[in-house]
Amino acid sequence: MSKEINFKDPGCTYTLASGLNHYSQNFDFKDSKKWALEWIKTHLPDEYERLKDEKEHKFSNRGFVCRMWKNGLVLSDQQKHDLAKFFLNMPTTVPEVEERDPAPKRKPAEKMNTIIFQMEDVVDAILSDNEPKPVEVPVDKAQLTEAQAWLEKQIIDAQEQVEKQKAILEQLTSVYERCGGIKNKIAPAKPKAKPKETPATLNADKAKAVKTMTYQKKDEELGIESLSPARLVGAKAAILYNTKYRTLLRFVAKPGESLVVSGSSIRNHDEEKSTSKKVRKPKDFFAVNDRWKAYDLLKTTERKATTHVSSEMMIIETK
Repeated sequence: MSKEINFKDPGCTYTLASGLNHYSQNFDFKDSKKWALEWIKTHLPDEYERLKDEKEHKFSNRGFVCRMWKNGLVLSDQQKHDLAKFFLNMPTTVPEVEERDPAPKRKPAEKMNTIIFQMEDVVDAILSDNEPKPVEVPVDKAQLTEAQAWLEKQIIDAQEQVEKQKAILEQLTSVYERCGGIKNKIAPAKPKAKPKETPATLNADKAKAVKTMTYQKKDEELGIESLSPARLVGAKAAILYNTKYRTLLRFVAKPGESLVVSGSSIRNHDEEKSTSKKVRKPKDFFAVNDRWKAYDLLKTTERKATTHVSSEMMIIETK
């Protein structure tokens, strides 16, 4: 009996969410990649050759969405746009090229855990007073096991902070009442207006960025060191480098404003002018003095820059 869903059936009650759950339980990444490539070949033919040899897990559950769409699921224009954007922004693995004087080989890069990656973005969104996106849980058991361990640690840490805040609140309330205050008259805090940037607030934001941002401090193979995350705060532009995917990211602040750091993400950037490019010969690129000009001269495909800064990313230049 087929496990596929016919969304054209008048009695079908499956939605995008429940359909994804069904396909995740009955199919795997191999199926997702196959269906994704079928869709890409028709709708994004220029991307087919670039993506056809990528690992199955990199397609996540997007192949299931492609399959459900083919089987009659109605998607909104935004959902169709997001699906195409996922494939257009999917990083391509660059094969290692043997050199006459090869540098010491790196250890194999660990696979990205998509659950942890999404949760870090959720935390950043909440801390920035933004609406977090729902987390998609894949069927990959290895990812689930790693994510469980990470989530348990984060939950324990968060619970400890909650208990500490409760204890502080109890002490504050107790002394407030002993001073003659009436607890029920305390009004909920109003949203704070965005403070004007001063040298003091700028320094505070720089210090906070150093504490909250996760990044790679040094690359032994290329012989380069990262700048401090503090350099991002107040900058008009910045260049970062993802050592895992050999990708350069250039962020440009919105007109008349500057970059800010929220958790492990870069904010306040111009989404149209902030881009990323694959660098095929990192050693040659980092040997150039003017890296801003060198970035413009790269012939690889230009894509939108992802704002999350991970442990495989280095801060190369700011201005």
